Amino acid sequence: MAGSSRLFKTTLMGLGMLTLLLACAARPVSYTILERGSSGMRSDDLNFAVVTSNGEFKSLWARIHAFRSPMPPAPSVDFSKKIALYAGTGQKPTTGYGIEVSELTLHDGTIRVDLDFENPPAQSIQGQMLTNPFILLSVDRPESLQRIEFRDEKGRLLSLAEISR
Repeated sequence: MAGSSRLFKTTLMGLGMLTLLLACAARPVSYTILERGSSGMRSDDLNFAVVTSNGEFKSLWARIHAFRSPMPPAPSVDFSKKIALYAGTGQKPTTGYGIEVSELTLHDGTIRVDLDFENPPAQSIQGQMLTNPFILLSVDRPESLQRIEFRDEKGRLLSLAEISR
């Protein structure tokens, strides 16, 4: 009887630890790709934006499409429930470059956006034109949101934005 009691207590402790670990783990965050392309905001370097209002979004949309006429209509984003995130590679000398989200998670009030940067294959023939690859996301806004981190394939921090309430 003492052995089964010890086994029961050990099992309960193990389940409790597992529950605690799962509660502390990063959770996936739902997102939608609003737009991606090769003609984003003009910049020499990586660039990022966190948008929390319609006014900010209209301004960002205008900067992304500054060289298009007519400007396409901006998608609708409900900023009471969502935020918009922009990531751009900066100017590239040819086609063949890109940017993708590999993972988007929430942990301890921080949304972490893991990005994959695509380069054209070595020795490949690419169109000789300046490009500015980008991706624009609509992301579910958790109540506990405090900051956004953009990271590269190796986990290096590229940009950090603090979110005011």
